[in-house]
Amino acid sequence: MPRFLLLEDDPPTRLFLHDTLLTLPAQVQCASTLAQARTAIDTTAFDLYLFDANLPDGRSADLLAHLRETDVLVTAIALTADNDADTTAALLAAGFARVLIKPVATAHLLRAVRELLSFTPGSAATDIVWDRHHALAAAGGVERTRAALNALFLEELPDLQRQIVDALDQDRNPVANDLLHRLKGSCALVGAEALREAVFALAQDTGQRILRDRFVAACQRTLREKP
Repeated sequence: MPRFLLLEDDPPTRLFLHDTLLTLPAQVQCASTLAQARTAIDTTAFDLYLFDANLPDGRSADLLAHLRETDVLVTAIALTADNDADTTAALLAAGFARVLIKPVATAHLLRAVRELLSFTPGSAATDIVWDRHHALAAAGGVERTRAALNALFLEELPDLQRQIVDALDQDRNPVANDLLHRLKGSCALVGAEALREAVFALAQDTGQRILRDRFVAACQRTLREKP
């Protein structure tokens, strides 16, 4: 069974999430502070993190950033009671693969977890170009907002692709990494699943030509197959 780390400081919410995740089935280890989560991560291998955005001892985005810097690439879901588009965008940009608004519906939680368990950085390319359901959820359920974010994303993607490829060709890896990080968050926000997977893979090893070619192909496919 997959093993999850659930970081949530509110006892009733933690109990609900824990018991819901067990039905997948899965093994679920709980933590209520960042310190407890760090200890768990140091001693146990997890398949998925579910982190409350704000804890008594800090922000889970800071923990996730530290994990990414140390090459811990476990997929993470953010949990927050702040149903604000800016908050969602910031969490996605920080590296969370999904943002779930509390209180989380059982079906929504289980669907998100199942989707993410089938996606890991570096895995085979997904056939899902666009996840419209996730994009709509990230837009607060407002279709007009989803459509506007999608249009802006598609408008900026060709230039962003060019900047990333140019930076890699010129061995300006810090610039390329910053741009890939930005694109990773944007892909998650608009549900560009195939491209997000290619971005994850390239960010792990920017020196691999095959991953660079896969990234360019994913950009073109995303532009071609508009939702």
